[in-house]
Amino acid sequence: MKTQLLIVSTVIIALGACAGKTNKVDATSEVNDSVDYQLIGKKARLTYPTLSAEVTYIDDSTLHWSQTDTENNHTEGTETISYKQLNNHQFFLSWIEADGYTVSQVIDLETKKVTAYLSYHDEKSKRGKRAADFVEGTVEIIE
Repeated sequence: MKTQLLIVSTVIIALGACAGKTNKVDATSEVNDSVDYQLIGKKARLTYPTLSAEVTYIDDSTLHWSQTDTENNHTEGTETISYKQLNNHQFFLSWIEADGYTVSQVIDLETKKVTAYLSYHDEKSKRGKRAADFVEGTVEIIE
């Protein structure tokens, strides 16, 4: 159950905004930096292999997530986040949940992909009683 919560949290964090067209880059084309991708103030659906989440990016320090796993277990929360826009279409977010679960993710609104790194308590681990996983998914702006 803790692993599912971890994955759900990651998915929620990973939710991002995808508004605009994909830019194709080759020898004869240019990157279209005129597309204005935004995450703050948007709601997104993050889809991972074992869960999906809807995330509302309230402002640059707060998000709300609601996730459902493959067994229809539902969890949600509001988190204080660290947020940085990396370029016009990529965003880095990170937070620590009350139970010590940490989520860090890169959301790419141009490619509609999210990569999340999760870290959580694991009694069996010899590395500070913590374990970690990478998960990848997709991002779709829904509002």
